[in-house]
Amino acid sequence: MNDKRRSPRQADLDMADELLDLPLTPRTAEKEGAAAPKESPSPTAVEVPAPPEEELQPTVVELPAPPEEELRPTAAELLAPLGEEPRPTAAELLAPPEEEPRHTAAELLAPPVGQPPPPRAAAAPGSAKRWLWLLVLLALPLGAIGGYFLRLDPPLAVLSEDLLDFGEVRIGSTSPPRTLEIRNEGQRSLLITQLVLEDEMAAEFAVVADSCTERKVPAQSQCSVDVAFKPAGSGPRKARLEILSAPPGRPQTVPVIGIGVAGRLNFEPPELDFGQHTVATASSPATMWLSNTGSAPLEIGRIELAGLAGADFVTLADECSTHTLAPGERCSLRYRFIPTAEGERRATVRGASDVAEQEPGDEAPAPQGPWLVGIGLAQEPLLRLEPEHLDFESTLVGESSPPRTVTFTNEGTGPLTIAQLSVEGAQGRFDILPGGCDDGRLEPGTSCSADVVFRPSREGAARAVLEIRHDAGQGLHRVALIGTGTAPHVFLEPLRLSFGEVPIGKTGGPHTVRIVNSGTGELRVNEVRTRGDDAGSFSASAGSCTGAPLEPGANCTIGVRFQPRRDGPHRAELVIRHSAAEGSQRVPLNGLGTTARLSLDRSSLDFGEVRVAQVSHRRLVVSNTGRAVLGIRRVRLAGSYARDFELTADSCSGAALKPETSCTVNVRFVPSTAGSRTAVLEIEHDAAGSPREVALSATATPPPAPEIRLEPKRLEFASQQVGEYGPILHITVRNSGNAPLVLRGLRLIGEHPQDFLTVAGSCDETPRLPAGAECTLGVRMAPTAEGLRSARLAIDHNAAGGPHTVELVGRGTAPPIP
Repeated sequence: MNDKRRSPRQADLDMADELLDLPLTPRTAEKEGAAAPKESPSPTAVEVPAPPEEELQPTVVELPAPPEEELRPTAAELLAPLGEEPRPTAAELLAPPEEEPRHTAAELLAPPVGQPPPPRAAAAPGSAKRWLWLLVLLALPLGAIGGYFLRLDPPLAVLSEDLLDFGEVRIGSTSPPRTLEIRNEGQRSLLITQLVLEDEMAAEFAVVADSCTERKVPAQSQCSVDVAFKPAGSGPRKARLEILSAPPGRPQTVPVIGIGVAGRLNFEPPELDFGQHTVATASSPATMWLSNTGSAPLEIGRIELAGLAGADFVTLADECSTHTLAPGERCSLRYRFIPTAEGERRATVRGASDVAEQEPGDEAPAPQGPWLVGIGLAQEPLLRLEPEHLDFESTLVGESSPPRTVTFTNEGTGPLTIAQLSVEGAQGRFDILPGGCDDGRLEPGTSCSADVVFRPSREGAARAVLEIRHDAGQGLHRVALIGTGTAPHVFLEPLRLSFGEVPIGKTGGPHTVRIVNSGTGELRVNEVRTRGDDAGSFSASAGSCTGAPLEPGANCTIGVRFQPRRDGPHRAELVIRHSAAEGSQRVPLNGLGTTARLSLDRSSLDFGEVRVAQVSHRRLVVSNTGRAVLGIRRVRLAGSYARDFELTADSCSGAALKPETSCTVNVRFVPSTAGSRTAVLEIEHDAAGSPREVALSATATPPPAPEIRLEPKRLEFASQQVGEYGPILHITVRNSGNAPLVLRGLRLIGEHPQDFLTVAGSCDETPRLPAGAECTLGVRMAPTAEGLRSARLAIDHNAAGGPHTVELVGRGTAPPIP
């Protein structure tokens, strides 16, 4: 009984699956619309806009579900005529007796209570029964199909991208395709009818691959669409991709955007004008810039010159040919103009590039590149003089000035001949030196020169004219020659120098003698020296007087010092040789020498034995036992170990000790390492015997340090059974140094460290051993195998030469047989 009821239900579900796989035709949609309920409760899936009232064809979406308190319409209700009561469902007809009483054909066809019975057909009773069962059999699968269909979710298209962005693409080039995936997240098949690119720039986007259009996408499946971008202009480009599906509804839209970029070739300046130049003469170089004013890289081919006068222009530098310019980048072209004929000469710059096609709105490109323009002139000689006058520096009477040069340049286009060079006026004061333009012929663009000197014979101004006769233009050029003869005069101040009393070994002064040039010419001081019996006690420094000539009205000073060598008066004279008419002058010098004497309370400082990092002090007394003031310039330490000594107090450096007075110097010794140390204390003063040296000596002894002693240095254990612990043997650790010994750790190393154990001893209680103290360490053997077992006990400490080790030796024996 149950098998019979399941078979029609299973058939209905299979038929519903087959019908749902087919697209809805207008006629089917019309039937569904006729069978749909009149009221439309809230939808359970994606909301689809309702069609206009005149269009009754439904869309392929899930019909709205009734509220929870209302029953879902059955297949019989869907198939019942409008305005009539619904017929019994297939479930009611096939319900088992225990659930619901079986109905007869008359009960199934009986009208509802309260309505008059329908008119009986004229057919026989058997015919009516057959029609009744036929209606029941037809209603059963259709009701199952309708019920199953109403319970399925409608198709739902989910897009993988909300926006297709192609970025920057060169104009005229096609971008790599971008993929848009469409996934059906509903429970019914999705039919995409058309993909449409809309907007003004839609022609720049194209669908290059499509697995979605006119294809039924099953539930939880997907398809893909590839779109490519080929910009036709620069700047942002956009469109939209509309996805249309069946049945008709609101289309889904995906924006597609991109940016068109292209390179633009720009010449700056558009024309290079080289001006006028004589035939066969070269102009100055000129530069033309090529720049990429576009938004994409620009590839430039080979740059060439074209035109009838292309040979008149020479390429000096080409940074642009076969070069790629990035946006905003530029390169340069350098040209020179060498006309081959008279008149206007023109050439154009041509070069291939990958500039994009002309965009809408752009002006038409020029038929050719920028121009190079110049004018060729006929060849004629033209003399140019430089300078146009020669102004000589002031020159001493009887001497020659440095030569001044006149340069003759043929700036014309033909040969130039210089016939004569001569000086008119002031003869004997200006002379033309031989050489220079002796051959007298200048080719176009060449030069020659003539040197003229000024030799004054008296003071005052002198003038003359240099005449040049040639075959260009008027044939005569004149160059003015101007010079001035000068003579120096010397004035000295003071005329005598007296130094007074100066201690022997000390220097008096410096005193200065000022030299003034009171003449009109340069004064040269050739020599400054001292002369006389005591000339060795006086020293002269010319300073800036002999370094450079003195201009008229200028002055310089000579410094003189007095350093007496003996007691009593000293006399000499300062001799100054110069270029003035007198030739030389003398200044008398005198001074009186006195004596001072430096004495020390000890000749050396011995610091004895001092431990490293400790300090030892010594004091030195310095006295003036002479009759003159003793000047002590400075006191300093010298020698290879001077760094181990320090000056802690110094009242002598810079002191001026009067007779019978003294000062003190304190020195301390701070050794950094052990050993003997020596140094020197130097006292620089202005008396005889400077500098005075005092020997410094000391012995640095090592600082306190611990020293470890181990007894014994080898432990030999008695034979021990494997796995058993043997007796404890002890090691004595003794600190034989003079500083605390710190035991930092114990380590078992060697071949069999696992066969030995350390045992706590007195060293664990006192890990810091004072000098002379000792402690013990315990070791026992626990062999893990038979035979000879050995290891080493390493002791880490703070003494020198660590770590120290103790050898451990024993033998493992087999345990007794049970």
